[in-house]
Amino acid sequence: MNKIKKGIAVVIVLLILVVIYVFIHLPMYQEPEVSGLIINFKNGTTEPEVKAILENCNMPVNYTIDYNTTSFQDDHYLVGKPIFCHIQFVDISGNSAIITEKDAIIIKNKLETNKKVWSVYFDYVKY
Repeated sequence: MNKIKKGIAVVIVLLILVVIYVFIHLPMYQEPEVSGLIINFKNGTTEPEVKAILENCNMPVNYTIDYNTTSFQDDHYLVGKPIFCHIQFVDISGNSAIITEKDAIIIKNKLETNKKVWSVYFDYVKY
């Protein structure tokens, strides 16, 4: 009888330790984060126009602009050759920064109301 009680006590202690371990190492829900935007502008949009459009969006962080980036170019367009701009969010020291997906959606919606913007994509989403 005494051995059975010790066995039950050991099993209970092990179960408690397993539960504690799972709760400690279980990832908590984190809001998705975005590190930049890829914006597709109409053909003929100049770099000063792009800067003016972005200034009107009230971005919550600093950013760098890679105007007319060639990493998205293709030779087959139905409407005209678009201008792709890569917007990278940076902090004060120039290091890469992130914003919440909620803020990124607000910025995306503001940008898409402009007639010179064809589409806006999130560059990188971290979950």
